[in-house]
Amino acid sequence: MAIVTVAAVVVYSLFAADEPAPSAPTAGTGAALGAVGQFVALDTPVAAPALKFTDEKGKSLTLADFRGKVVVLNLWATWCTPCLAEMPMLDRLQKQLGEEGVIVIALSLDRGGKDVVSTFYSQAGIRHLGIFLDPSMRSISDARTSGLPTTLLINADGMELGRVTGPMEWDAQAAIDLVRKALPPAAGK
Repeated sequence: MAIVTVAAVVVYSLFAADEPAPSAPTAGTGAALGAVGQFVALDTPVAAPALKFTDEKGKSLTLADFRGKVVVLNLWATWCTPCLAEMPMLDRLQKQLGEEGVIVIALSLDRGGKDVVSTFYSQAGIRHLGIFLDPSMRSISDARTSGLPTTLLINADGMELGRVTGPMEWDAQAAIDLVRKALPPAAGK
């Protein structure tokens, strides 16, 4: 019975995606953000999940298309309040580390597609993140997760180094240092 109840809650939350995009969260929304200590590093890196998604122009992509870059893969949706709370921090992380070989892939699971995400980005002042979409929501099962937001840290060789389920302060120095540790050593060092 408990499994049925949990499954019903998960299914309900997934299909609540038809709700309009909310405005950016403000202080006091109750969306507590976690520290980098929530990140669960893998003892042995594993191949990143073979996710399929599109960009804002409808171009089909996979994580393999980003080999050579460190990927911060964030599964999120506009109907997920904790997701919204961390989006500005992910935007700042992309701005700060983008030129160092890091890409933040904020993969929206909204069924409303590009328009819902664009509206949220505009309202929240998100300027450095690209729009990546998986309206099928298959990424949840393909990434072996059940909650949003979930963020995977993937090295330049396509190996998952670890993940965090729940929001995190991605622009905190400890998080920036965590992502930088995933960068390959610079040539000549």
